[in-house]
This record gives sequence, structure tokens and C-alpha cells, in this order.
Amino acid sequence: PNNAVATVARGDDAFQKSSHAFQANWIWSPSDDGQGNRWMSFRKDVHLDSMPEKVTARIAADTKYWLYINGELAVFEGQLKRGAALLDKDIYLKGTTGQPDLNHMLTQVATYYDEVDLTPYLKEGDNSIVALVWYFGNEGHSHVGSGKGGFLFESQMGDNLVLSDSSWKVSRHKGYQPSGGIGGYAQEYHINYDARQGFDDFAQPDFDVSGWEDAAVLGKAGDKPWNELWPRTIPEWKVWDLVTSPPEDDEVTKVDSTLYKVDLPTNIQFTPYIKVNAPAGRTIKMSCPNSGNTSVTYTTKDGVQEYESPSWINWWFLNYEVPEDVEVLEFGYRQTGYNTEFEGYFNSDDDFFNTLWTKARDTAYVNIRDTFMDCPDRERAPWLGDAVNEMMIAYYSMSPTVFDAVRKDISVRVNWQNSDGVIPTTAPTTFRDNEYAELPGQSLAGVMSWFQYYLWSGDKQTLENAYPALQSYMEMFDLDDQNYTDPFVRGSGTNTVHHNWIDWGTNMDQHLSLNIWAYIGVQTLCDCAEALGDDENLAQYQALRDSMKSRFDATFWNGSEYRSKSYNGPADDRGQALTVYAGLASPDKYPILRDILLNNQYADPYMVKYSIEALYLMG
Repeated sequence: PNNAVATVARGDDAFQKSSHAFQANWIWSPSDDGQGNRWMSFRKDVHLDSMPEKVTARIAADTKYWLYINGELAVFEGQLKRGAALLDKDIYLKGTTGQPDLNHMLTQVATYYDEVDLTPYLKEGDNSIVALVWYFGNEGHSHVGSGKGGFLFESQMGDNLVLSDSSWKVSRHKGYQPSGGIGGYAQEYHINYDARQGFDDFAQPDFDVSGWEDAAVLGKAGDKPWNELWPRTIPEWKVWDLVTSPPEDDEVTKVDSTLYKVDLPTNIQFTPYIKVNAPAGRTIKMSCPNSGNTSVTYTTKDGVQEYESPSWINWWFLNYEVPEDVEVLEFGYRQTGYNTEFEGYFNSDDDFFNTLWTKARDTAYVNIRDTFMDCPDRERAPWLGDAVNEMMIAYYSMSPTVFDAVRKDISVRVNWQNSDGVIPTTAPTTFRDNEYAELPGQSLAGVMSWFQYYLWSGDKQTLENAYPALQSYMEMFDLDDQNYTDPFVRGSGTNTVHHNWIDWGTNMDQHLSLNIWAYIGVQTLCDCAEALGDDENLAQYQALRDSMKSRFDATFWNGSEYRSKSYNGPADDRGQALTVYAGLASPDKYPILRDILLNNQYADPYMVKYSIEALYLMG
């Protein structure tokens, strides 16, 4: 296999910290200056008198790691971005104001760990274990750093209990030089690699580590700032074979004397590769035209050499800027991505619809990795509304391993819910600028998706784990009193950021759409209560739902369209679509609503999904 097989936590295990009694330590370089964007190399040699039947290892890092056994890459980009749970639920207390202390918050986030099968990579006799660890040293949507780089390793290898401790050797990987971040909400940095530093073969068993330091022990498993260890809830990445092309290949276009464009099969997550014959000190740039993507700068050593960047990029082609006195032998890329298969299919005699299916599937796939993402470049952020749309595409087109990604998303939202009941729209999330954020329209779409997940997967245990969080969140809306309020009122007070944003684009009737989302939230309460046999609450939820539905037209229908009293623009296609999607619009209104949806097209891609589905539902 191109990547080690990981144990995936499911059921209750996906919603709680590990019960394993860890003995390993967090280690790092004793001479490190604490700066972010730091690449560190670790090594431990282990002798096995006989080969055990199976060897697994529990591994954690802040932030990412690549594990080599006997010179072979065993784990490609291990470790999920940090943020399994928010441990201090009272960071944002009801009625308080101001921004909580950032340094405190960074210590209140749980860390994932991997449990991987190393059996195929080990052998009887001497074995070298080498880890390359990339410490981001920052936080944003989808990752909250601990503020301190660290690596943890624990494995029972036959009679040998191998633990990360001061017996490990460590060195800063000098090939990776300082570089800037890619910006936006993303946490990754550009890659700046200098092959002249002599670290190309650092993972090989015969590499000289006599000059490396003894690792410093920074704390035990469970200690701050890394905190509780939670098991990995999705598979390790799917890693394809390296694909290479000589400069004269059809996929390669020589744009000018120094610029090459290499086409890829579609918009994919990949790592770039190049093989050249060059004098020392020449600079090669590998990049995509999107400024919000990771780029790679490679400085050559003398002679024939090859380099594959460990950090993934996405695009459908790659630009190489190569000095004229450098001979290119091969361009290349390695696709990586979420570990699932394209099992769903659609075929018709209409090429447009066939292409639409493929594009939708590929778009969803390129936006799944540590989390569902709004985009795979400038933000890589788990905005919940975008995730819901991607989940629905994934259910139709991908194999059941994608259920693990959805369960992870549900677990993270549940475990980031604060004491007030807020379901954050991005989680893990940055805390800067008070951005523990709730967009009610997206968070309500998110809790709706929890029941949709149950219908697709049959995973009742996850629904049981999420149901109390759904109840707490819906209580914030005070719908017994609201029922309906125009303008929309979110409900119970809290100082977390909430904003009535519903979509990009123009002519948004926010209060109309948000009231419909609140109704959908109550319908989700009914669905979950019925599925879980919560008869005590079901009747109450159904009565609230029916009361809201009976008052809806009187509040929002003006005879020719749905609109809120405060909205003065043209009929908003988003709100009209949601009335159909939620089952609030009666069929006698369909001709009017259909005409609005076909002529008032203000929604951007996020909400267009609901316009298209409404047209389908109306026939």
C-alpha cells in the first residue's frame, strides 16, 4: 500500500477522548526557538529479535508528520489538524463582553492521534524509525495550534515498548527554509526547500545522525498545551503512485524559455515533483495561478536530483518556472485525497448532465480532507453550509468510507458546542477577532444534515450522540415565544459572534430565509425524536412545528411572493426555494414560485442548490 492503514474510531469512540493509558512523552528539539513553520526530523533505531505478528503505533504531532520505516515512507501526512474538542465550554459566557484570552484558548483544545499498522514496513533485525514533523505554529478555521511543536510515538513491538523520549535523536530539517504563509484562513505555508543543505536522504537507515541532538521531553501524553488525545476518526489519506512526464510529453506545454505548464486530469489534491540535472544554486518555482494556494520554491544542488514536495496543492494544472541552464528530466505529481472510492454513477444520453454529475462529484471530492472545506486553497475552512452540500453529493457518488468524514464533522460540532448551546459554523475554528462564529442559517442547515446522515448511513449511535446538542441549540431560538418573529430573532443572548449572513450575492431577504431555517431545525427535532423513540418530547416538537407552519403564510405571503416586512428588494429566489424545500409552500403556489425561481436568479452557488432542488420538487 502507498499509506499505512489506520484504525478509525466510530460509534461512541468518535465522540470522546481515548481510554488508552498512554506512556509516551511529547518530545521536540532542545535548541528550537519556538517559531512556527518549523520542520523537525526525529529518529529511533529498534532491534527486533523476531518479527511480531502485528505492530501498531499511536502517533501524534503538532502539526503534521511523515513516518519512514527503514527508509520507506509508511505514513504520508499523518495527524489530523488539531481541534477534536473545545474543552473549556465557558470560554464565551452568556452576558459577558470582549475577547477571551487567546493564549488560554489555545490550551483548551484536544489533539487527535493516529493508530496505524506498521507491520508491513518492519523486519526482523535492525529497524530505523524516522519522522519528519511540520509544526505550523498558528491557527485558523479547521486547525487550532497548541502554541508548541511536539511529537509523540508509542508502539509495542513484540517485547519492545518503543516510546518517544530522550533516547530519540532530533535535528531541525535544514532543507526546509523560512517561507511565508499562504494567507486567508488556511494554516499552511509556502514550501522553500534548499537541496544544498544535505538533508535529502535523512530518512535512509545509513544517514549519519551523529550530529543530531538528544530529544527534549516536554511533557507526558495528556499534558498541556496538547491536552487530551482523541482517536483519529477518518482513514489515512489515499495516496496514488507518482505520475511523471518528460518535457516533450503531450501534457506538458513549454510556454516560453523558462515556463512550463503541466496539465492534470482534473482539479485534484496533489504533491508536485521534479527531476533535473542542474548546477547548484538555481531556483525552480512550482505554483498554481491561484495566489491563495501553496507554492514550492526549490533550490538545486549540483547534478541529477529529484524532489517531491510533502505539502499538497490543488488545481488542474501546474506551472514550473525553470532557469534556462537547468535540464528538466521529468515533471510529475502524486495525487492524494480522502480515502474513498467513486462508487455512485449516473449515465444518460445527454452529455451536459453527464458532465454536470462528474463536475459535482470531483468538486465535492477536492473539498474533503481533514474536514469538509469551502475551498481547497485560500481558506480550507469547514463552513457548515458548504459542508452540507458536499455531503449530499458524496452520499450519491462515493463509497461508505465517506460516512467517517461526516461523522467526524458531527462529532467536532457537538464537541465544540459551548455552554450556551451554540453550534459553531466553523469547527475547529480560529479564536482571533472573536471568531467563535455562528451563522444561524448555516448552523441550522448543519443540524438538518445530522438526520440526513442517519437516513443514508443507518448510524443511530451517532444520532444519539448528537441529539442532546441539537436540543440545546434549538432551545436558543426561543421559538415558543417567537413563532414567527419578523424580523428574525436568534434567541438567547450570548457574546459569541452571530451574523444573519445567508449567502453571497444580492437581494437577500435574510429574515425570510432564517425563519425557514428555524422551521427546518424544529422539523429536524421531530425527525430525531421519532427515530430515537423520544416520545416525551416528540409531541411538544410536533406541536411547535405545526404551530409555526400554520402561521407562516400569514406572516410572509403577500399574495404574489414570500417576503419579510423589512425587505424591499425584488423577490428573493433563496427564500422562495426554501419554502418549497421545507414543505411550507402549498402546491397551489408552485406556478408563481417556479416563475420567480426561473427569473430572479440572485443566489450564489451555495444557495443555488436549494433553488434547483425546489424546481425538482415542484415538477
